[in-house]
Amino acid sequence: MKKEFIIDFPQKLGILFQKRSDVNKPTQIRKYYDQCKSKIEGPFKVRKDFEYVKSELYKMIPLINNAKMKGHISNEFFLYMEKNIYEAVKSPKNFIDGFMPHFQSLIGYYKQK
Repeated sequence: MKKEFIIDFPQKLGILFQKRSDVNKPTQIRKYYDQCKSKIEGPFKVRKDFEYVKSELYKMIPLINNAKMKGHISNEFFLYMEKNIYEAVKSPKNFIDGFMPHFQSLIGYYKQK
């Protein structure tokens, strides 16, 4: 994966998502990453069932939208997740080699408050 997707872009996103202190709290963002890591990526590495991955990622979109509607996350974070989920479901490679490392990098640059 290119440096831009591991370092540059996640740093910029981390700054953007943290501009408002009332939304996108680290625990909220981390919750979605943990869900992707343990509930989706972990089982995929064992079973190699990409249909399961797609189903679970698609289920996240309404949940993230609900969090946006409640004011827990920003529209920008919702759009980031939605766009990246639609890219991730295109192939196992997109999910494992693109979506997960990119999301992990975002978490790495997300400051704890």
